[in-house]
Amino acid sequence: MRRENLVNDGFYHIYNRSVDKQPLFKSDYDRKFFLYNLKRFNKSKQLVDIVCYCLMDNHFHLLLRQKIDGGISKFMQKIGISSTVRYNDISRRTGCIFEGPYKVKEIDNDGYLLHISRYIHLNPLKYLFPDWKVKGVDNVQEAIKYLQNYQWSSYPRLFSKCNNVCNSQSIYDEFDCSEEYDKFLIDWIKYGCPMNIDFGLKI
Repeated sequence: MRRENLVNDGFYHIYNRSVDKQPLFKSDYDRKFFLYNLKRFNKSKQLVDIVCYCLMDNHFHLLLRQKIDGGISKFMQKIGISSTVRYNDISRRTGCIFEGPYKVKEIDNDGYLLHISRYIHLNPLKYLFPDWKVKGVDNVQEAIKYLQNYQWSSYPRLFSKCNNVCNSQSIYDEFDCSEEYDKFLIDWIKYGCPMNIDFGLKI
């Protein structure tokens, strides 16, 4: 298990990518299995709060709050092992499936936390609008609809009572409803992603 100097109640952007950018999730069942593990490995003993998440074809993003000493390391160790075992079993291969250890970016203020949540939830736009981060999107409603239908992100259920994976209170504290959060997203959807904000991994 990795030993990291992460503080309890601290927020962290966790992300990783597959070896050679190969598909990390080969089917919807693989994605469901990953999401199931997010819930399962945090159930008996709460190691982290999962604020939000997004699964992409060859990588994932998690926004986590550490609850106990070593919580993130223990949680990510379980996620990494289960993902590797399943992937190798299906692919009939051995070895690592990630390009390296998961990456960690500390979130040191509320504004940065909200920006990271926005960045994570907007990630799927690259499938519909490959240049959105640079050029923005003209058809904002099409973009929002696409994100609402992208089931491998916490965004569609962010303000839902059915959201049983995430504890997104830190987002609720700033936005009273999904419509307000949508307005927050739309600023970047229209004009692109600011290049002066460090989101960590550029994929």
